[in-house]
Amino acid sequence: MMKTKLDYEDLVRLPKDGKIHEIVDGVHFNHPAPSIKHQLISANLDLIVLPHVRKGRLGVWLDSPVDVILGEFDIVQPDKVFVTSARAGMISTLNIRGVPDLVVEITSPGDPGYDRETKMALYSHHGLQNYWIVDTQLDVLEVYRHVGPGMDLFGKYRGTGDNKDSGHRNLGRKSSCRRADRRGALQEFPGTRSARTCGGS
Repeated sequence: MMKTKLDYEDLVRLPKDGKIHEIVDGVHFNHPAPSIKHQLISANLDLIVLPHVRKGRLGVWLDSPVDVILGEFDIVQPDKVFVTSARAGMISTLNIRGVPDLVVEITSPGDPGYDRETKMALYSHHGLQNYWIVDTQLDVLEVYRHVGPGMDLFGKYRGTGDNKDSGHRNLGRKSSCRRADRRGALQEFPGTRSARTCGGS
């Protein structure tokens, strides 16, 4: 009987061609290698987040490519993944099996809707609690939380580096949120004691 949906076994058989390969609801998606700006933003996120994670011993911060197996027919390669220490058992030498505590996606100019629509719906379906989108065109980090049946926008942070093309250097200036806080996006990082929820007291 011919398979109607692809799974992880099909994914690992795909050629290693330098592209990003993902399976969403059994359908194969592929994307070209990230742009230079995308990679600069990714590197700057590491410079910002890794010291925070290590200082607080919060968990494991991983970079793409890493296979995240959300379900039998849903396997993605997020740009950044964070798993708290308490849930690190989902990480193996090959992949992550389960829903991380945080996923970060950096948009591609050619297909910004993929991260905002297709993948946001997928992550919401699987119960991801924290989703960050870095908009490479607007130089903005958007912080989403899983509330009720879907994702709610918690706030936006603008990059504050001297060179806009260098990406988000400190993610410190919040442009909009139902609750303002000037200490920056790291306050919303999972596992951080000062993390708050919008609308809370």
